[in-house]
Amino acid sequence: MSMNTKEYNVLDLIHMQLEIRNNRYNLPTDLIYSIGARINKKRRYLFVSKVLGKHIPVRNANSLLTGALLAYKFLEDYYSQYNDIVNKIAASLINSKDGKSIWREIAANPIHLDNKILFLAFAETATSLGHSIFNCFENSCFIHTTRENIPCFKNPILFEEEHSHATSHRIYPLNYETLKLDSPIVLIDDEISTGKTVLNIIKELDKIHKRKEYVVLSILDFRSKADIEYARQFEKEYSLKVNFISLISGEFTTSPTKKLQNWGCVDKFLESNITDDSLASSRKPSDTPPEIRFFSLGNYFNDFISAPSFNDAGEENPIPYLKASGRFGIDSEEWKRLSCNILQVSKFIEDKITGTRILFLGTEEFMHIPLYISCFIDKDIYYHSTTRSPIFPSPSPDYPVNNRFVFSCPPNPVITNFVYNIPYGFYDEVYVFFERGFKKTGLTDLLEVVSRLGVKKATILSCSGHFV
Repeated sequence: MSMNTKEYNVLDLIHMQLEIRNNRYNLPTDLIYSIGARINKKRRYLFVSKVLGKHIPVRNANSLLTGALLAYKFLEDYYSQYNDIVNKIAASLINSKDGKSIWREIAANPIHLDNKILFLAFAETATSLGHSIFNCFENSCFIHTTRENIPCFKNPILFEEEHSHATSHRIYPLNYETLKLDSPIVLIDDEISTGKTVLNIIKELDKIHKRKEYVVLSILDFRSKADIEYARQFEKEYSLKVNFISLISGEFTTSPTKKLQNWGCVDKFLESNITDDSLASSRKPSDTPPEIRFFSLGNYFNDFISAPSFNDAGEENPIPYLKASGRFGIDSEEWKRLSCNILQVSKFIEDKITGTRILFLGTEEFMHIPLYISCFIDKDIYYHSTTRSPIFPSPSPDYPVNNRFVFSCPPNPVITNFVYNIPYGFYDEVYVFFERGFKKTGLTDLLEVVSRLGVKKATILSCSGHFV
Protein backbone atom coordinates (compact mmCIF):
# COMPACT_ATOMS: atom_id res chain seq x y z
CA MET A 1 0.00 0.00 0.00
CA SER A 2 1.45 3.38 -1.03
CA MET A 3 2.09 6.36 1.28
CA ASN A 4 -0.92 8.08 -0.31
CA THR A 5 -3.33 5.21 0.30
CA LYS A 6 -5.59 5.11 3.34
CA GLU A 7 -7.86 2.36 4.57
CA TYR A 8 -11.04 3.00 6.52
CA ASN A 9 -13.11 0.45 8.41
CA VAL A 10 -16.41 2.22 8.96
CA LEU A 11 -18.07 0.76 12.08
CA ASP A 12 -16.77 -2.67 11.04
CA LEU A 13 -19.41 -2.56 8.28
CA ILE A 14 -17.83 -0.88 5.26
CA HIS A 15 -14.23 -1.18 4.15
CA MET A 16 -12.89 1.68 2.04
CA GLN A 17 -9.51 1.94 0.40
CA LEU A 18 -8.75 5.44 -0.82
CA GLU A 19 -5.74 6.65 -2.80
CA ILE A 20 -4.98 10.38 -2.76
CA ARG A 21 -3.49 11.49 -6.08
CA ASN A 22 -3.49 15.26 -5.74
CA ASN A 23 -3.47 17.44 -2.62
CA ARG A 24 -1.64 20.57 -3.75
CA TYR A 25 -1.94 22.45 -0.46
CA ASN A 26 -1.08 19.42 1.70
CA LEU A 27 -4.36 19.67 3.58
CA PRO A 28 -4.53 16.94 6.26
CA THR A 29 -7.43 14.79 5.05
CA ASP A 30 -8.62 14.11 8.60
CA LEU A 31 -9.21 17.86 8.98
CA ILE A 32 -11.29 17.98 5.80
CA TYR A 33 -13.51 14.90 5.98
CA SER A 34 -14.33 11.65 7.71
CA ILE A 35 -16.25 8.62 6.45
CA GLY A 36 -19.74 7.83 7.64
CA ALA A 37 -22.36 5.21 6.86
CA ARG A 38 -25.73 6.24 5.57
CA ILE A 39 -28.99 4.42 5.16
CA ASN A 40 -29.20 4.54 1.38
CA LYS A 41 -28.79 1.44 -0.77
CA LYS A 42 -27.77 3.60 -3.73
CA ARG A 43 -24.74 4.84 -1.78
CA ARG A 44 -24.03 3.51 1.69
CA TYR A 45 -21.04 5.70 2.52
CA LEU A 46 -20.75 9.44 2.98
CA PHE A 47 -17.77 11.76 3.02
CA VAL A 48 -18.73 13.79 6.07
CA SER A 49 -17.22 17.23 5.60
CA LYS A 50 -15.51 18.87 8.56
CA VAL A 51 -15.37 22.27 6.85
CA LEU A 52 -18.78 22.78 5.20
CA GLY A 53 -20.91 23.34 8.27
CA LYS A 54 -23.53 20.78 7.27
CA HIS A 55 -23.45 17.70 9.48
CA ILE A 56 -20.55 18.64 11.77
CA PRO A 57 -20.33 21.97 13.64
CA VAL A 58 -17.62 24.28 12.33
CA ARG A 59 -16.11 27.62 13.20
CA ASN A 60 -17.45 30.02 10.58
CA ALA A 61 -14.12 31.20 9.15
CA ASN A 62 -13.04 27.67 8.20
CA SER A 63 -16.14 27.17 6.08
CA LEU A 64 -15.73 30.49 4.27
CA LEU A 65 -12.00 29.96 3.70
CA THR A 66 -12.61 26.54 2.15
CA GLY A 67 -14.70 28.26 -0.51
CA ALA A 68 -12.04 30.94 -0.90
CA LEU A 69 -9.28 28.35 -1.41
CA LEU A 70 -11.35 26.74 -4.16
CA ALA A 71 -11.95 30.15 -5.72
CA TYR A 72 -8.23 30.88 -5.94
CA LYS A 73 -7.44 27.38 -7.19
CA PHE A 74 -9.97 27.96 -9.97
CA LEU A 75 -8.26 31.27 -10.73
CA GLU A 76 -4.88 29.53 -10.96
CA ASP A 77 -5.87 26.34 -12.78
CA TYR A 78 -8.27 27.86 -15.28
CA TYR A 79 -6.96 31.39 -15.78
CA SER A 80 -3.28 30.78 -14.90
CA GLN A 81 -3.41 33.60 -12.34
CA TYR A 82 -1.59 32.75 -9.13
CA ASN A 83 -2.10 34.65 -5.87
CA ASP A 84 0.05 33.74 -2.87
CA ILE A 85 -2.90 34.35 -0.53
CA VAL A 86 -3.64 30.65 -1.07
CA ASN A 87 -0.76 29.84 1.28
CA LYS A 88 -2.29 31.98 4.02
CA ILE A 89 -5.70 30.39 3.47
CA ALA A 90 -4.33 26.83 3.58
CA ALA A 91 -2.27 27.59 6.68
CA SER A 92 -5.31 29.05 8.42
CA LEU A 93 -7.40 25.96 7.61
CA ILE A 94 -4.67 23.71 8.96
CA ASN A 95 -3.86 25.73 12.09
CA SER A 96 -7.26 27.36 12.73
CA LYS A 97 -5.60 30.77 13.13
CA ASP A 98 -6.37 34.24 11.76
CA GLY A 99 -9.38 32.94 9.79
CA LYS A 100 -11.62 35.99 10.18
CA SER A 101 -8.90 38.50 9.33
CA ILE A 102 -7.93 36.54 6.20
CA TRP A 103 -11.56 36.31 5.14
CA ARG A 104 -12.00 40.06 5.55
CA GLU A 105 -8.90 40.64 3.43
CA ILE A 106 -10.38 38.42 0.69
CA ALA A 107 -13.79 40.11 0.87
CA ALA A 108 -12.20 43.55 0.63
CA ASN A 109 -10.20 42.61 -2.49
CA PRO A 110 -12.53 40.61 -4.77
CA ILE A 111 -11.16 38.93 -7.88
CA HIS A 112 -12.00 40.69 -11.12
CA LEU A 113 -12.49 38.71 -14.32
CA ASP A 114 -13.07 40.33 -17.69
CA ASN A 115 -15.87 37.91 -18.53
CA LYS A 116 -18.95 37.60 -16.34
CA ILE A 117 -19.05 34.16 -14.68
CA LEU A 118 -22.10 32.28 -13.43
CA PHE A 119 -21.48 30.10 -10.36
CA LEU A 120 -24.11 27.38 -9.88
CA ALA A 121 -24.12 25.32 -6.66
CA PHE A 122 -25.94 22.11 -5.79
CA ALA A 123 -28.51 21.85 -2.99
CA GLU A 124 -28.57 21.12 -0.30
CA THR A 125 -25.04 20.57 0.89
CA ALA A 126 -23.07 22.88 -1.42
CA THR A 127 -25.29 25.99 -1.34
CA SER A 128 -23.08 27.82 1.15
CA LEU A 129 -19.84 26.56 -0.40
CA GLY A 130 -20.97 27.95 -3.76
CA HIS A 131 -21.96 31.26 -2.22
CA SER A 132 -18.58 31.51 -0.47
CA ILE A 133 -16.79 31.03 -3.80
CA PHE A 134 -19.02 33.59 -5.51
CA ASN A 135 -18.28 36.08 -2.70
CA CYS A 136 -14.61 36.09 -3.75
CA PHE A 137 -15.38 37.58 -7.18
CA GLU A 138 -16.79 40.76 -8.61
CA ASN A 139 -18.55 40.89 -11.97
CA SER A 140 -20.13 37.49 -11.37
CA CYS A 141 -23.50 35.82 -10.73
CA PHE A 142 -24.64 33.06 -8.40
CA ILE A 143 -27.57 30.66 -8.29
CA HIS A 144 -28.18 27.34 -6.57
CA THR A 145 -30.43 24.39 -7.26
CA THR A 146 -33.34 23.83 -4.93
CA ARG A 147 -35.86 21.25 -3.73
CA GLU A 148 -38.56 23.93 -3.45
CA ASN A 149 -41.72 23.47 -5.54
CA ILE A 150 -42.68 26.84 -7.05
CA PRO A 151 -45.25 26.05 -9.77
CA CYS A 152 -45.86 29.68 -10.80
CA PHE A 153 -42.28 30.04 -12.00
CA LYS A 154 -41.86 29.92 -15.77
CA ASN A 155 -39.11 27.90 -17.45
CA PRO A 156 -37.70 25.96 -14.49
CA ILE A 157 -34.78 23.65 -15.23
CA LEU A 158 -35.14 20.12 -13.88
CA PHE A 159 -32.53 17.38 -13.52
CA GLU A 160 -31.77 14.33 -11.38
CA GLU A 161 -29.14 13.42 -8.80
CA GLU A 162 -29.35 9.67 -9.20
CA HIS A 163 -27.69 8.48 -5.99
CA SER A 164 -29.32 10.97 -3.64
CA HIS A 165 -31.97 10.48 -0.96
CA ALA A 166 -33.85 13.34 -2.68
CA THR A 167 -33.16 13.05 -6.38
CA SER A 168 -34.97 15.93 -8.07
CA HIS A 169 -33.26 19.30 -8.49
CA ARG A 170 -34.85 22.48 -9.79
CA ILE A 171 -33.34 25.76 -10.96
CA TYR A 172 -35.42 28.93 -11.00
CA PRO A 173 -33.37 31.63 -12.78
CA LEU A 174 -35.03 35.02 -12.49
CA ASN A 175 -32.70 36.35 -15.19
CA TYR A 176 -32.83 33.57 -17.77
CA GLU A 177 -30.25 35.35 -19.95
CA THR A 178 -27.47 34.59 -17.46
CA LEU A 179 -27.73 30.98 -18.61
CA LYS A 180 -26.82 32.12 -22.12
CA LEU A 181 -23.46 33.68 -21.26
CA ASP A 182 -20.67 32.45 -23.52
CA SER A 183 -18.23 32.28 -20.62
CA PRO A 184 -18.12 28.90 -18.86
CA ILE A 185 -20.66 28.11 -16.18
CA VAL A 186 -18.93 27.02 -12.96
CA LEU A 187 -20.74 24.15 -11.22
CA ILE A 188 -20.02 23.66 -7.52
CA ASP A 189 -20.45 20.60 -5.32
CA ASP A 190 -18.76 19.54 -2.11
CA GLU A 191 -17.74 16.12 -3.38
CA ILE A 192 -17.65 14.37 -6.75
CA SER A 193 -17.89 10.58 -6.59
CA THR A 194 -19.01 9.72 -10.13
CA GLY A 195 -19.59 13.08 -11.81
CA LYS A 196 -22.98 12.01 -13.13
CA THR A 197 -24.91 14.74 -11.33
CA VAL A 198 -22.90 17.52 -12.97
CA LEU A 199 -23.12 15.84 -16.36
CA ASN A 200 -26.90 15.55 -15.96
CA ILE A 201 -27.26 19.29 -15.41
CA ILE A 202 -24.87 20.05 -18.27
CA LYS A 203 -27.20 18.10 -20.58
CA GLU A 204 -30.04 20.45 -19.58
CA LEU A 205 -27.94 23.61 -19.79
CA ASP A 206 -26.68 22.56 -23.21
CA LYS A 207 -30.26 22.62 -24.49
CA ILE A 208 -30.57 26.27 -23.45
CA HIS A 209 -27.27 27.54 -24.83
CA LYS A 210 -24.40 25.83 -26.62
CA ARG A 211 -21.17 26.76 -24.90
CA LYS A 212 -17.72 25.30 -25.30
CA GLU A 213 -16.73 24.83 -21.67
CA TYR A 214 -17.91 24.10 -18.15
CA VAL A 215 -15.92 24.06 -14.94
CA VAL A 216 -16.69 21.83 -11.95
CA LEU A 217 -15.33 22.92 -8.56
CA SER A 218 -15.37 20.58 -5.58
CA ILE A 219 -13.52 20.05 -2.32
CA LEU A 220 -13.12 16.35 -3.15
CA ASP A 221 -12.97 14.61 -6.54
CA PHE A 222 -12.90 10.84 -6.08
CA ARG A 223 -14.05 9.68 -9.50
CA SER A 224 -12.87 6.29 -10.68
CA LYS A 225 -10.94 5.78 -13.92
CA ALA A 226 -14.18 4.52 -15.47
CA ASP A 227 -16.01 7.70 -14.36
CA ILE A 228 -13.25 9.87 -15.82
CA GLU A 229 -13.44 8.00 -19.10
CA TYR A 230 -17.24 8.37 -19.09
CA ALA A 231 -16.77 12.15 -18.78
CA ARG A 232 -14.37 12.14 -21.72
CA GLN A 233 -16.91 10.32 -23.87
CA PHE A 234 -19.55 12.79 -22.71
CA GLU A 235 -17.33 15.67 -23.88
CA LYS A 236 -17.02 14.09 -27.31
CA GLU A 237 -20.74 13.42 -27.60
CA TYR A 238 -21.70 17.00 -26.69
CA SER A 239 -18.68 18.71 -28.29
CA LEU A 240 -17.68 20.59 -25.16
CA LYS A 241 -15.04 20.57 -22.42
CA VAL A 242 -15.68 19.88 -18.72
CA ASN A 243 -12.82 20.97 -16.46
CA PHE A 244 -12.78 19.33 -13.01
CA ILE A 245 -10.93 21.31 -10.32
CA SER A 246 -10.72 20.18 -6.69
CA LEU A 247 -8.70 20.66 -3.53
CA ILE A 248 -8.14 16.92 -3.09
CA SER A 249 -8.53 14.20 -5.72
CA GLY A 250 -8.06 10.45 -5.83
CA GLU A 251 -9.93 7.20 -6.19
CA PHE A 252 -11.52 4.74 -3.78
CA THR A 253 -13.19 1.37 -3.60
CA THR A 254 -15.71 0.10 -1.05
CA SER A 255 -16.73 -3.37 0.02
CA PRO A 256 -18.53 -4.98 2.94
CA THR A 257 -16.15 -5.97 5.72
CA LYS A 258 -15.17 -9.61 5.97
CA LYS A 259 -17.33 -9.87 9.07
CA LEU A 260 -20.52 -9.10 7.11
CA GLN A 261 -19.50 -10.46 3.69
CA ASN A 262 -22.24 -8.86 1.57
CA TRP A 263 -24.12 -5.59 1.17
CA GLY A 264 -27.41 -7.17 2.20
CA CYS A 265 -25.99 -7.80 5.67
CA VAL A 266 -24.71 -4.23 5.84
CA ASP A 267 -28.14 -2.85 4.91
CA LYS A 268 -29.84 -5.10 7.46
CA PHE A 269 -27.51 -3.93 10.21
CA LEU A 270 -27.95 -0.24 9.38
CA GLU A 271 -31.72 -0.50 9.20
CA SER A 272 -32.17 -2.56 12.39
CA ASN A 273 -29.62 -0.90 14.67
CA ILE A 274 -30.45 2.76 14.13
CA THR A 275 -30.87 4.68 17.39
CA ASP A 276 -31.81 8.33 17.56
CA ASP A 277 -30.58 10.85 20.11
CA SER A 278 -27.99 8.28 21.19
CA LEU A 279 -25.87 10.55 23.40
CA ALA A 280 -28.52 12.87 24.75
CA SER A 281 -30.80 9.99 25.77
CA SER A 282 -28.17 8.80 28.25
CA ARG A 283 -28.65 12.04 30.20
CA LYS A 284 -31.69 13.50 31.84
CA PRO A 285 -33.12 16.61 30.18
CA SER A 286 -32.94 19.78 32.18
CA ASP A 287 -35.78 20.28 34.66
CA THR A 288 -36.15 23.80 33.30
CA PRO A 289 -37.29 23.97 29.67
CA PRO A 290 -35.45 26.47 27.48
CA GLU A 291 -36.81 29.93 26.92
CA ILE A 292 -38.21 30.05 23.36
CA ARG A 293 -38.09 33.33 21.44
CA PHE A 294 -39.32 34.21 17.96
CA PHE A 295 -37.96 37.03 15.81
CA SER A 296 -38.59 38.21 12.28
CA LEU A 297 -35.61 39.77 10.50
CA GLY A 298 -37.63 40.92 7.50
CA ASN A 299 -37.10 44.61 8.27
CA TYR A 300 -33.38 44.17 7.68
CA PHE A 301 -33.84 42.90 4.13
CA ASN A 302 -35.32 44.96 1.33
CA ASP A 303 -35.17 42.68 -1.71
CA PHE A 304 -37.66 39.81 -1.89
CA ILE A 305 -38.98 37.43 -4.54
CA SER A 306 -42.75 36.90 -4.49
CA ALA A 307 -43.20 33.30 -5.60
CA PRO A 308 -45.72 31.19 -3.64
CA SER A 309 -44.50 27.66 -2.98
CA PHE A 310 -46.23 24.40 -2.12
CA ASN A 311 -44.92 21.82 0.30
CA ASP A 312 -45.30 18.07 -0.18
CA ALA A 313 -48.67 18.14 1.62
CA GLY A 314 -49.98 20.58 -0.98
CA GLU A 315 -50.05 23.53 1.43
CA GLU A 316 -49.25 26.96 -0.01
CA ASN A 317 -46.80 29.39 1.53
CA PRO A 318 -47.23 32.89 0.05
CA ILE A 319 -44.42 34.54 2.03
CA PRO A 320 -41.71 35.93 -0.30
CA TYR A 321 -38.23 34.45 -0.57
CA LEU A 322 -35.03 36.40 0.01
CA LYS A 323 -33.16 37.58 -3.06
CA ALA A 324 -29.98 37.30 -0.97
CA SER A 325 -30.18 33.51 -0.77
CA GLY A 326 -29.25 33.12 -4.43
CA ARG A 327 -32.01 30.63 -5.16
CA PHE A 328 -33.29 32.79 -8.03
CA GLY A 329 -29.93 34.26 -8.97
CA ILE A 330 -27.96 37.19 -7.62
CA ASP A 331 -25.07 39.24 -8.99
CA SER A 332 -22.04 40.74 -7.26
CA GLU A 333 -23.47 44.24 -6.95
CA GLU A 334 -26.71 42.97 -5.42
CA TRP A 335 -24.82 40.83 -2.92
CA LYS A 336 -22.57 43.78 -1.98
CA ARG A 337 -25.65 45.82 -1.09
CA LEU A 338 -27.33 42.95 0.73
CA SER A 339 -24.24 42.12 2.76
CA CYS A 340 -24.59 45.55 4.40
CA ASN A 341 -28.05 44.48 5.58
CA ILE A 342 -26.58 41.28 6.96
CA LEU A 343 -24.11 43.31 9.01
CA GLN A 344 -27.08 45.06 10.66
CA VAL A 345 -28.73 41.70 11.36
CA SER A 346 -25.52 40.57 13.06
CA LYS A 347 -25.57 43.57 15.37
CA PHE A 348 -29.23 42.92 16.25
CA ILE A 349 -28.56 39.27 17.13
CA GLU A 350 -25.33 39.98 18.99
CA ASP A 351 -27.26 42.24 21.35
CA LYS A 352 -29.59 39.32 22.15
CA ILE A 353 -26.85 36.82 23.02
CA THR A 354 -26.22 36.31 26.73
CA GLY A 355 -24.59 32.87 26.78
CA THR A 356 -21.02 31.73 26.18
CA ARG A 357 -21.26 28.79 23.76
CA ILE A 358 -23.65 29.53 20.90
CA LEU A 359 -25.00 27.34 18.10
CA PHE A 360 -26.24 28.91 14.85
CA LEU A 361 -28.30 26.35 12.95
CA GLY A 362 -29.17 26.81 9.29
CA THR A 363 -32.02 24.80 7.77
CA GLU A 364 -31.63 22.49 4.76
CA GLU A 365 -30.39 24.57 1.80
CA PHE A 366 -30.69 27.87 3.68
CA MET A 367 -27.11 27.79 4.93
CA HIS A 368 -25.04 30.75 3.78
CA ILE A 369 -26.88 33.74 5.24
CA PRO A 370 -26.88 32.33 8.82
CA LEU A 371 -23.19 31.47 8.39
CA TYR A 372 -22.41 34.95 7.08
CA ILE A 373 -24.34 36.59 9.91
CA SER A 374 -22.24 34.68 12.44
CA CYS A 375 -19.00 36.02 10.95
CA PHE A 376 -19.67 39.54 12.21
CA ILE A 377 -20.44 38.52 15.78
CA ASP A 378 -17.59 38.47 18.27
CA LYS A 379 -18.79 35.44 20.21
CA ASP A 380 -17.90 31.75 20.46
CA ILE A 381 -20.24 30.57 17.70
CA TYR A 382 -20.47 27.11 16.17
CA TYR A 383 -22.35 26.64 12.93
CA HIS A 384 -24.02 23.81 11.02
CA SER A 385 -27.38 22.94 9.47
CA THR A 386 -30.33 20.60 9.45
CA THR A 387 -30.46 18.17 6.54
CA ARG A 388 -32.52 15.58 4.71
CA SER A 389 -29.58 13.17 4.56
CA PRO A 390 -30.08 10.01 6.69
CA ILE A 391 -26.71 9.24 8.30
CA PHE A 392 -26.18 6.32 10.67
CA PRO A 393 -25.08 7.64 14.10
CA SER A 394 -22.73 5.91 16.49
CA PRO A 395 -20.84 6.99 19.64
CA SER A 396 -17.82 4.97 18.45
CA PRO A 397 -14.50 6.83 18.76
CA ASP A 398 -13.31 8.50 15.55
CA TYR A 399 -16.74 8.09 13.90
CA PRO A 400 -17.96 11.50 12.66
CA VAL A 401 -21.67 11.38 13.56
CA ASN A 402 -22.13 10.65 17.25
CA ASN A 403 -25.81 11.40 17.67
CA ARG A 404 -28.80 12.42 15.59
CA PHE A 405 -32.20 13.96 16.15
CA VAL A 406 -35.11 13.27 13.82
CA PHE A 407 -38.03 15.64 13.26
CA SER A 408 -40.48 16.64 10.57
CA CYS A 409 -39.29 19.52 8.38
CA PRO A 410 -41.04 22.56 9.94
CA PRO A 411 -42.30 24.19 6.69
CA ASN A 412 -42.78 20.82 4.94
CA PRO A 413 -43.95 18.23 7.53
CA VAL A 414 -44.10 15.37 5.01
CA ILE A 415 -40.30 15.52 4.74
CA THR A 416 -38.05 14.08 7.46
CA ASN A 417 -35.22 16.26 8.72
CA PHE A 418 -32.16 15.40 10.77
CA VAL A 419 -29.64 17.30 12.82
CA TYR A 420 -26.43 15.68 14.03
CA ASN A 421 -23.72 16.08 16.62
CA ILE A 422 -25.33 18.22 19.30
CA PRO A 423 -23.98 17.03 22.66
CA TYR A 424 -26.30 17.43 25.61
CA GLY A 425 -25.65 20.60 27.58
CA PHE A 426 -22.79 21.81 25.35
CA TYR A 427 -24.52 24.99 24.12
CA ASP A 428 -26.01 27.77 26.19
CA GLU A 429 -28.13 29.11 23.35
CA VAL A 430 -29.25 27.92 19.92
CA TYR A 431 -30.39 30.16 17.05
CA VAL A 432 -32.36 28.43 14.28
CA PHE A 433 -32.66 30.30 10.98
CA PHE A 434 -35.43 29.93 8.41
CA GLU A 435 -35.60 31.85 5.16
CA ARG A 436 -39.37 32.38 5.43
CA GLY A 437 -42.04 32.31 8.07
CA PHE A 438 -44.71 29.59 8.15
CA LYS A 439 -47.30 28.11 10.53
CA LYS A 440 -45.93 27.73 14.05
CA THR A 441 -47.54 24.30 14.31
CA GLY A 442 -44.84 23.04 11.95
CA LEU A 443 -42.24 23.74 14.65
CA THR A 444 -43.65 21.28 17.18
CA ASP A 445 -41.21 18.46 16.42
CA LEU A 446 -38.18 20.74 16.23
CA LEU A 447 -39.01 22.48 19.49
CA GLU A 448 -39.35 19.09 21.17
CA VAL A 449 -35.81 18.30 19.98
CA VAL A 450 -34.57 21.67 21.28
CA SER A 451 -36.08 20.88 24.68
CA ARG A 452 -33.77 17.85 24.93
CA LEU A 453 -30.53 19.70 24.18
CA GLY A 454 -29.96 21.17 27.63
CA VAL A 455 -29.84 24.75 26.30
CA LYS A 456 -31.06 27.76 28.25
CA LYS A 457 -32.47 29.71 25.31
CA ALA A 458 -33.66 28.86 21.81
CA THR A 459 -34.33 31.59 19.29
CA ILE A 460 -36.27 30.85 16.10
CA LEU A 461 -35.72 33.41 13.35
CA SER A 462 -37.38 34.04 9.99
CA CYS A 463 -35.70 36.32 7.46
CA SER A 464 -38.94 37.00 5.57
CA GLY A 465 -42.41 37.20 7.10
CA HIS A 466 -43.52 35.89 10.47
CA PHE A 467 -44.41 32.61 12.17
CA VAL A 468 -48.19 32.53 12.45
